[in-house]
Amino acid sequence: MRGFDRICGRREVRARRLAVCVAAIVLTTSSLVRAQTEPQTNSNPPATIHTGAVELGVAGALTSVEGIQTGTLWVRTGMFAQGLGGLVGGELSVGYSHVSSLDRFDLAGAVSWGKRWGRSGNYPYVS
Repeated sequence: MRGFDRICGRREVRARRLAVCVAAIVLTTSSLVRAQTEPQTNSNPPATIHTGAVELGVAGALTSVEGIQTGTLWVRTGMFAQGLGGLVGGELSVGYSHVSSLDRFDLAGAVSWGKRWGRSGNYPYVS
C-alpha cells in the first residue's frame, strides 16, 4: 500500500477508502430495508406518519475540483407533531467537512410543514 500512497497521495487514498466505506454502508442498509419490506396489497393501508415519529438521515459526499478534494458528512434527525392541519416537523443537522488541511463543523436547524397527499403514502412538505 505504501507505493500506492506515493503515486496517488495520502489524501486521495483516505478519500477513496472513505468512499468505499460509505458505499458499503448504503448498499447494506438498502438491502436490509428491501428484505424487511413486505409487498403492499390492497388490504394494507398506505404508510402514514404520526405525531412523535422520528426521522434519522445520514448523507456524505466526496468531491474533487481542480485537484482539491473535499469530504463531507451530515447526520440529521427530526421529529413530527400534529399542527396547522398537517404535520409540523423540526430538524437538527450536524455536519463535518474536510478540505485540504482545514476541518469545518456545521450545525443547522429547520422547521417544516407537510400534509398527506390524498390517500397515498406521499407527504409533500414546505421547509
